[in-house]
Amino acid sequence: MDESLRDVVLIFLVAGAVLYAFQRVGLPAVVGLLVAGVLVGPHGLAVVRDQAQVERLADLGILLLM
Repeated sequence: MDESLRDVVLIFLVAGAVLYAFQRVGLPAVVGLLVAGVLVGPHGLAVVRDQAQVERLADLGILLLM
């Protein structure tokens, strides 16, 4: 599997797990998505290390919000 596709799938899985946990606790989904982003980003667990790829994924996230 392509590394970019693997990273996107992993980000969605982590975001889904964090959102589920935050929903059970009663916290807002936006906070859960921010926590998921910090976890998989270069300053968290460093799942996505390439800065250019982080920027592309951020652009994809903004596109999905529109």
